[in-house]
Amino acid sequence: MDSENTKIIGNLTATQDYWVTWDDAKAQVRRAIAAAGLKPTFFIPRSTSGGMLIMPLATGGKVFAERKAGSPIIFKAE
Repeated sequence: MDSENTKIIGNLTATQDYWVTWDDAKAQVRRAIAAAGLKPTFFIPRSTSGGMLIMPLATGGKVFAERKAGSPIIFKAE
């Protein structure tokens, strides 16, 4: 999936058995953003994002991931 405008910056890992809690998924996404040297803002609310973790970045672009164990954390430049 890595391309000029899209890059995988990490993967979500399970917190209990095979699933990921919202709080832990958000923490994992924040850690991946920091490790990639990107500047985070705030997550888009679940009710608006359709259950996806979506965070616009202060430096431009967005990071998103499905809340499933093993899902890629994807940075998309805009």
